Amino acid sequence: MKNNRGFTLVELLAMLVVLGIIMGVTIPNITGILSQSKKTAFIADANKMVETAKIKIVTHKNGSSSERIPTIKSGECIVLTLNYLNDNEDIGKGPNDGTYLEYESYVIYKRNGNKNEYYVRLIEKNGDKYSGIKTASYDEIEKETVQIEKIPDSSLQSFDEDTTIGQVQSSGALNSICTSDNIKDYK
Repeated sequence: MKNNRGFTLVELLAMLVVLGIIMGVTIPNITGILSQSKKTAFIADANKMVETAKIKIVTHKNGSSSERIPTIKSGECIVLTLNYLNDNEDIGKGPNDGTYLEYESYVIYKRNGNKNEYYVRLIEKNGDKYSGIKTASYDEIEKETVQIEKIPDSSLQSFDEDTTIGQVQSSGALNSICTSDNIKDYK
């Protein structure tokens, strides 16, 4: 009587081929799911930024003079940085475990006739790489048609305390939404 305790070489090779096929199918699916999850997180954080901006615009119209956000006329813009919007730190880490850049990420509130328009720029730094939403309208964000992109260093422009509106506008960071003479900023 023969004692069969192991697998033959053919059985082992067949098992490896089957495992290879399974991995070939599942790895791209898992990668796609992770990518979609990160996009969803960026969109959720961009939505939080716009909702916070709307609240601040309404509640701070009558605030103290240092906090007051003025009523703007058609064609004018207000830029609210993430640093200004994130009082309660509701918008935390980015989806890639990086940190959002507080002065390079902002909401642009623009008055267009009787309509309020909102645009978002949300940049995450992870190591020495940057990714996020370059600049998208609130409609694109709500419809989830916005693209999450790698952002080159050359397109970063900070709205920090030392930066003038003209410098940010000349860098193209406002994506031709506003002209430098009709922007107010809240850092």
